[in-house]
Amino acid sequence: MYLSNISVAAAQAAIDKHIQPLAIISRSLRELAGSVLAETICMERDQPPFDRVAMDGIAVSAIALSTHSNHGRADGLLITGTQAAGTAPLALPSPLHCIEVMTGAHLPANCDCVIPVEKIHIESGKAFVNDDANIEPWANIHRRGSDAHQGDEILKPGCCLRSVDVAVIASAGYQQTKVHATPRIAVISTGDELVEPGLPIHDWQIRRSNSYALLSVLNKYGFTQMNDLHLRDQPDELRAQLSSTLEQHDVLILSGGVSAGRFDFIPQVLNDVGVRTIFHKISQRPGRPMWFGVRDDGKAVFALPGNPVSVLVSCTDMYCADYIEQWV
Repeated sequence: MYLSNISVAAAQAAIDKHIQPLAIISRSLRELAGSVLAETICMERDQPPFDRVAMDGIAVSAIALSTHSNHGRADGLLITGTQAAGTAPLALPSPLHCIEVMTGAHLPANCDCVIPVEKIHIESGKAFVNDDANIEPWANIHRRGSDAHQGDEILKPGCCLRSVDVAVIASAGYQQTKVHATPRIAVISTGDELVEPGLPIHDWQIRRSNSYALLSVLNKYGFTQMNDLHLRDQPDELRAQLSSTLEQHDVLILSGGVSAGRFDFIPQVLNDVGVRTIFHKISQRPGRPMWFGVRDDGKAVFALPGNPVSVLVSCTDMYCADYIEQWV
C-alpha cells in the first residue's frame, strides 16, 4: 500500500528512506567537479605550511627596529637578498638589514614583519621606510596553520564538490578522491499535445518545454549524464520505452500523465514495469499529483505533473534535484 495525500515533510522522509547510494569510485582531480564526496578529506600539512608573505615588500625584524626608531626611515635598511615564492627561506643577517620578499614566499628567518612595497622606496641597494608604515610583529604575514592544521577534517562525505572544494582537495595533497558514481538520468516528457520548439505547430498543440526546464535545473547541480526523451500517451509504447529506459539509467524524471485523467497512464505503467509506488499526491500547490517510486534494484522514478510551474516547484523544493544529489 502506498502513501497518498501526504505532507511535504512526509514526502521528504519517504524519499530519504528509499533512496539507495550508488557505487563508490575513485576519480582524479580533473574529474571531481560536480561529484559527491564519499570520504573524509584531511589536511596533509598545516595550511599555510609556513609563515607566508602576504604582500610584496621587505621583510624585517619589527622587534629589532622598534629599538632603533629612526633606522630604516632616515638611514635606510640594506637589502641583503630577495626571497621569491617557492624558494628555500633566507635568513636576515642583521636586525638593521632587510630582505626583499614576494607575495607567497616563505618568511625569511629572523623576520617577523613585512612592510609593503607601497610604503618604501629603494635607492642604492637600501630600502627607506615611509613614516606612515606599520612596523608591528606579524604585520602582512599569513601565519603558519592559521587556516587549518595537519590532520584537520576539512571536507566530509556527502558534499557536492564545487571548484573551490576541488582546489582544497588538491591543496591537501590528494591525487584522486573517492566519490559516488554519477547517476545516469533520463528526463522524459509525456503527451500527444507536445511539439518540439522550432517545428510546425497546430493551434491545439503546445511546445515541449518541461524537459528543458528540468535539464536546466539538473545542470545547475552539476549532473552531466542525462538523456531527454518524449513519449506519447500510448500505454504499450510507454510500457516498452520506460522498461528499456530503466535498464539504461539510474533515475527517471517524468512530467505529465500522472494525475487522475483518462489518459494519465504513468502510475499504472510504472507499476507494470516493476517500479513500486512509494507515494502519490502531496499536500502542496502547485504540484499536488507528484508521484515517487523505486524498483527493487534501487532505481528511482520521480513523476511530476505536466503543468510547467508544478514541474519547477516539484523539482526544486527539496525533491528531485536535491535528493538525487543527496542520494549519490
